[in-house]
Amino acid sequence: WFPIMGEGYSKADSLHRKSVSTGPRTPRSPTNTDGLVDYKRRERIQHILDAATDDQSKKAVRRALSLERSPTISPLPSPRSIDPSISKDYMAMRNLLRSSTNTQPNKKAIYYEIADGSTDNSSTTEAKAPISLGYHENSTSVIAASSDTSAPSTPPTQNNGSEPDIEDLILETLDKLERLPRDDRVTFVASLAESFPEQLRAVRLKIESLYDSSSITDEASTDDPWYWNSRFQPLIDKINTADTSEDRLETYAELSRLSNDFLQCATFYGQMIISEAALPPSKRTLQPLNAGGALGGLKYVTKSILFKFAINDSDLFDSDDIAAKVAGHDLKGLVRYSNVGIPGAYFPMMALIDYLGYRLQALSLLPISKQTIIYGSDDGGNTIHNDVPKFDEWMRLAAEKLNLKPHLVGLSGRDAKLLYSCGDIEGHQGFDGRFYLLDFSRSFPPFKVNRGVKRGHLFQLFRPEFVTKYKIPLCSDTYSGFVADNQKEHIKEVEEATEQLSKIITNLAGDLNSPNGRNLLREISLKTLLHKHGINLSFMGHLRHLVQSLTLKRIILIDMIARTAKHILNQLLREQMKKHRIGMQESFKVVVINFMNELFGESEEGTTFWNTTLKKEINHHFPDGLSSYSMSMCICI
Repeated sequence: WFPIMGEGYSKADSLHRKSVSTGPRTPRSPTNTDGLVDYKRRERIQHILDAATDDQSKKAVRRALSLERSPTISPLPSPRSIDPSISKDYMAMRNLLRSSTNTQPNKKAIYYEIADGSTDNSSTTEAKAPISLGYHENSTSVIAASSDTSAPSTPPTQNNGSEPDIEDLILETLDKLERLPRDDRVTFVASLAESFPEQLRAVRLKIESLYDSSSITDEASTDDPWYWNSRFQPLIDKINTADTSEDRLETYAELSRLSNDFLQCATFYGQMIISEAALPPSKRTLQPLNAGGALGGLKYVTKSILFKFAINDSDLFDSDDIAAKVAGHDLKGLVRYSNVGIPGAYFPMMALIDYLGYRLQALSLLPISKQTIIYGSDDGGNTIHNDVPKFDEWMRLAAEKLNLKPHLVGLSGRDAKLLYSCGDIEGHQGFDGRFYLLDFSRSFPPFKVNRGVKRGHLFQLFRPEFVTKYKIPLCSDTYSGFVADNQKEHIKEVEEATEQLSKIITNLAGDLNSPNGRNLLREISLKTLLHKHGINLSFMGHLRHLVQSLTLKRIILIDMIARTAKHILNQLLREQMKKHRIGMQESFKVVVINFMNELFGESEEGTTFWNTTLKKEINHHFPDGLSSYSMSMCICI
């Protein structure tokens, strides 16, 4: 289910399996366990011991791993109580392993059962001696520690050969965890975080600095702070200067591999950041930065990637969904500017990570700073730059191709400068001598503002397909405070363009009402059809209101329901994150299952959902999508 897995999930999972792989596994037999305790695994166990925060923790870890056997070792303090609704898997694991009747072989079977996801709560018995397991998603290390202060501190029994050693058990559990999907591994580490947050964080930071050099994420941990950019830009130069088609195709293949690596690394860390979004900043693995920019939300930097949280933390918009939409506009603008073919201009790599209802932007770090800006503004329009004539000419050429109107930009008319783009775009001359362009979220002009929508001019933008074909250039800064001249003229032109867009929607509805109208949607999707005509998907409701065919009305309605359901589910997932403060997969799966039952099941709750919540949200996201009659009756598909 895509809202849970997010874009690039399977790639991230394959990356993780690559990063934790330790080479071919040796077949094992019950009588030969020498292959279990190799040097590399011993070394990783030692990393855990080195990262333990106090002597008591170290002793407990050694005891659990059978690296030290002493009758004087006392167990760790009892962990904080855990709400069963937060981690059912964790509680089931505790109860199973606390059973006094379970021998070591039985406990090994229980570990395999839990790792396979087939835990049965009905088999739990009286708790005696729990073992807490934690798996760090960036390593092959397992932490095991006694966590029951009520149990007597008895020394572990020596292995007499009839039962497997506890260390073998841990190492076999490690192998099993390596084969699990990433979501289940995150559940294990989240469970441990509930009991030992400080110890886990210390271990995590320690292992972070000891990555296996074979992983993609570790490649980005080199001394080059602009690792991805240093690999990306030479490939772009190579494509532009290739002499033969064979050279160009080979370079495109290299670029594809680099893009895949970037997406995997960005997804891996993006999901980590999102999973910890509701934790206090001091408890997060990565600390947010103060990097400026009101629209970008919280920002993080790791592995030469800048992550920008697309959330409404500054109350600029009505919801987090709109902040996510702004991030989508940023990617859309980057694609359009890069396809224009500006000579001498370079762009960052960018990816969007959708996970657990949230959206992150991931951008390759560029060799720039606040001192390198030469075009646009990085301080909300207080300072406007247009310092390099060559770069200004490039922006003029880009504006001609994108049909954007030049205008004076500046909060005070005295310091205003003529720009060929939105005022808050940024052009930099980097430390490497290249000219970079970034921040494209307002690249295209807004359509006629709806006074009932909060800051609609920041995200209700014309499609690029419409702007490039419109009869006159349009101003990207219309309705914003950046414009220093002819504000009324810009507004009038945008309002006329909005009327023209309305006529295009009416004409498309006429084509769909024709005898051959149904064939239009047999050849391409509804989304592609609308975008081809420069129509935003938010106008889907207007189109449905104008078409006459019941079949076409039904097709458009299904699309509106699916998109509205996605918005509702994302909101539920965000609420779940804020409620439990950590991204544990089981609780999110329950949210998705309950929502799907409500959406597709036959129940009183489902009927209420369709006739109240869903109708209201459809009309919110797609005005005129439902007639007054439909609002008073049941929705029929």
